[in-house]
Amino acid sequence: MTAVLNECFAEDVVMRGPNFAFVGKGQALAVQSYHDFVTQAEVKAFTTDEPAIDISGNAATASYAWQMTYLIAGQEYTEQGGDLFVFSLRDRNWRVIWRALLSS
Repeated sequence: MTAVLNECFAEDVVMRGPNFAFVGKGQALAVQSYHDFVTQAEVKAFTTDEPAIDISGNAATASYAWQMTYLIAGQEYTEQGGDLFVFSLRDRNWRVIWRALLSS
């Protein structure tokens, strides 16, 4: 999983949380956030809307809404929100340069 995610995120990616609060910067942080979630949570259900994708030159955005039910330490949570990604075309590959987790 780490190798695949490294291919998705730029080394200088910026991560934002709910209300656009700064979470951190860097590929290692982005990849670790996914790794931490999948090692701590058991996902029971996950759905997304079709992503809205806009491309302009060497920049693109993708956003979608999601709903998820998961277990952490025996406690069940159901949440909904969205993700907003900004991509840059670098060396013929689209890389995430900015990500925000949107709460609803």
